[in-house]
Amino acid sequence: MITCGGAQSNHSRATAISAARLGLRCRLLLRTANPASPPPLQGNLLLDRLAGAEIVWITPDEYRRRDEFFAREADFLRREGRRPYIIPEGASNPVGVWGYIKAAAELGDDMARLPGGAEKPTTVIHALGSGGTSAGFILGARLHRLNARMVSINVCDDRAYFTRVIGEICESTIAAYHLDLEFDRQRDIEIIDGYVGRGYALSSPAELDLIREVVRTEGIFLDPVYTGKAFYGMVQELRRDRKCFGERIIFIHTGGIFALFAQAEEFAALL
Repeated sequence: MITCGGAQSNHSRATAISAARLGLRCRLLLRTANPASPPPLQGNLLLDRLAGAEIVWITPDEYRRRDEFFAREADFLRREGRRPYIIPEGASNPVGVWGYIKAAAELGDDMARLPGGAEKPTTVIHALGSGGTSAGFILGARLHRLNARMVSINVCDDRAYFTRVIGEICESTIAAYHLDLEFDRQRDIEIIDGYVGRGYALSSPAELDLIREVVRTEGIFLDPVYTGKAFYGMVQELRRDRKCFGERIIFIHTGGIFALFAQAEEFAALL
């Protein structure tokens, strides 16, 4: 299994662990500023290595051409007699989105048990980093007839970029699986932009402070790359207009606790 991501990629770590459970080998193309001096072995990166993943470090410029590097690594493995299977960034393709299409069905069951039941209008908010989560929830909400407004808060790039990416994933999935769904990019994709902050995987003091506050009030750990930024964006929007998401809000925690350990020094100033 070959996939890619940042040095603290949650997706890459999940792929490495899944490969280990299935008895498969795993190769990760991970992004770092200087491949000759990779990040320390901590957080998700430590788990990658414990799971036996092979790490190939590439620069941010090379990462933009990751499809070339996927092809290169796959050719190398074929020459060794191995059979590579490439998973794109975030598993954000028509196969990968079925994870969140199924999650939407589970979410519908959860909504039915809340006050007001499944029929009560609900806003579902989640972090947006590669598009697969958003695409899966948008399609899943339609397939499972959820009375839910799906809202994404991007942690990198911008609204225009992700409207295109999510649109392409949704349209490809509908075509590949012959889904009887109508989809319109402008109608069905809702992205709240403006909370990328310092950049992907870079946290502001205000974001870190909110992560600490959530732990101390709820015992819930958000991660600094995805859920922390998205939760921060949601809180800021609610501070401007507490009714902007309606009466019932569900925030999807997509995991990522291990990335906290890679930012221990940044958190130290708050403790």
